Amino acid sequence: MRIVVAIYESAFANHILGRLLAARPGEVAAVLRADSVFPGESLAASVWRLLRQGGLSFALLKTLETWILRLRGVGLPLDRLCRESDVPLIPVDDINTPSNQAHLAAVAPDLLVSLHFNHRIRRACLEIPRLGALNVHGALLPRNRGLFPYFWALARGEGEHGSTLHWMDDDFDTGDVILQAQVPISDQDTVFSLQWRTAERGADLLLEALPQIEAGLSKREAQMDEMATHVSWPRLRDILRLYASGRRYGFWRALTPGAPDDRGRQG
Repeated sequence: MRIVVAIYESAFANHILGRLLAARPGEVAAVLRADSVFPGESLAASVWRLLRQGGLSFALLKTLETWILRLRGVGLPLDRLCRESDVPLIPVDDINTPSNQAHLAAVAPDLLVSLHFNHRIRRACLEIPRLGALNVHGALLPRNRGLFPYFWALARGEGEHGSTLHWMDDDFDTGDVILQAQVPISDQDTVFSLQWRTAERGADLLLEALPQIEAGLSKREAQMDEMATHVSWPRLRDILRLYASGRRYGFWRALTPGAPDDRGRQG
């Protein structure tokens, strides 16, 4: 199977990719890395948009998280992952441009896999892979469609979370479900720990589904749109509400013994 991965780099997305590369050697034909926060926008334009939307505080938290995790060595950098597996790493500002569509078509993938990818992938791209396109989403769809669902699960005091593997259509997180797995929320969970466990379960689902897809045996279960909830960039008031509830972001744990290492094991 020829697989193209579309990814927005983070320790969590990189971890899923690392497991895919290890489990299916030689099958990932290319990795498309989103190089913009919003498709086709410069960094300055993206920062201005986040300021207007009120999401800059959380974006700064995510940036700090990335630095801390790299300092601790949690998650191999994407360029190293690809280099060690001899997989081309292709930066894209907008996956939907004609030139990027042409690059994707030239690879002739059987499957496109989205890992935390932050661009809306239009139908013209989705129709290129022979078998279709998959997304690993860190929530139990149709609840918590959108961005950073693990944060919102804690901020809203939900008792259960999970991961979903679903077919992609040309909207965010609305395609038919293939597999789901629950991730219980404990009293000790932080945003960091819940995100890590959710990514781990997402990798499990992806690796479980690939043989089913190859054999033409994977299921398609339509989402119940009337049950859907939607989440987006947390604002400062949402972060304060999280902390007021007794929860923490938790990325400092990555600097302490016991944090997951770059292969997802406990150190």
